[in-house]
Amino acid sequence: MHRRNFLNAAGVAAAGSVLGQGSKPVAAQGAGFSKTSTKPLKVLMLGGTGFLGPAIVETFLDTGHDVTLFNRGITNPHMFKYLERLRGDREEDHGDPDLSALRGRDWDVVIDTWQKGPKCVEDTAKLLSGHAGAYFYISSIAVYHNTAFRVRGTKEDARLSDLEGHPINRKPHEQVYFLRKTLAEKVLQENFDGNVGIFRSHGMRGERIPLPRDEPYWPIRIWRGGKVLAPEDGQTLAQFTDIISLCRFLVTCAEKELSGPYNVMSRPFRLIDYLTAIKDLTQSDAELIWTSQNELAEFGVKSGDGALPLWSDEPEGRYHFSSEKAFSAGFANRSLSASAASMLEGYFRRYPNDEFRFAEATAEYGMLPSNREAEILAALGH
Repeated sequence: MHRRNFLNAAGVAAAGSVLGQGSKPVAAQGAGFSKTSTKPLKVLMLGGTGFLGPAIVETFLDTGHDVTLFNRGITNPHMFKYLERLRGDREEDHGDPDLSALRGRDWDVVIDTWQKGPKCVEDTAKLLSGHAGAYFYISSIAVYHNTAFRVRGTKEDARLSDLEGHPINRKPHEQVYFLRKTLAEKVLQENFDGNVGIFRSHGMRGERIPLPRDEPYWPIRIWRGGKVLAPEDGQTLAQFTDIISLCRFLVTCAEKELSGPYNVMSRPFRLIDYLTAIKDLTQSDAELIWTSQNELAEFGVKSGDGALPLWSDEPEGRYHFSSEKAFSAGFANRSLSASAASMLEGYFRRYPNDEFRFAEATAEYGMLPSNREAEILAALGH
């Protein structure tokens, strides 16, 4: 399907079937989702203009709530000019941290996506304690101890990463990602007097991406068509966090005053179902060439190395986390087609002429370069 036709079809057909008839395109985060609260909530969004923040802001706005942004005004300053924007800095990069704009203000819920130094979360938690009813923190399954990835069905009460001997730092380079997230959860729960919501994601997928290496491989590759190298027989399971579904659940938890930790991701799905959903969505002529693990290994493509995303047999629990607690609390995961539509809409906005190429010489972006895929297919007789 031509790019322009896809955008039109995805915005209308996918939105109509998944989000509600006659609603906004898939990329309009709140389409088809109505709030349950009769009173608009006062929401403080820390950040709000980067990778995940815009989707959260749009969802709360679309469901009738009032949003204030707190950030430096540097990242995407053109966004949300119609909203109240408080200026400040949580880090020390440009001098001392400045949270003064938050003093003396009250909110119903604070939302924080911070993934850098956990000391910054501690600072805002202390300052806003007693001035907000709830503090929601977007975390990650990376906080779990490595034993949680070896078993299926890991729940929210599983063992977290060991923190003994790890200080609460402000600068991100001083600690690895999983420690920063785990420490942030800890300091938030210790320093905020109110409802604390922890939302542990599992590889976020949506319209926006944080880095070029995060371009959505399978949606792009299948939309482009032709013979597509695919791992094993498609029966391996996978999971990810659909960003719009996560954002809607944040609204649900805010309106219902829910708290606690939640694993927020899809239930495990078969890889073949995901790839088939993309093919059907895009009306692509892609031919999936299912290739055994042994054959792929001969060409240096291995399960879990990221060359073919969402394919991993080890550790056993990697794509088997339990999100049943979230589902019981009102989480509703969108279809695989709707998720793919959002990813492709974002891709075409970044690359209107489909000019992006996964690294041709090496797997610089982690995923399989097209010239390497062609070589493997040719060697396999396709």
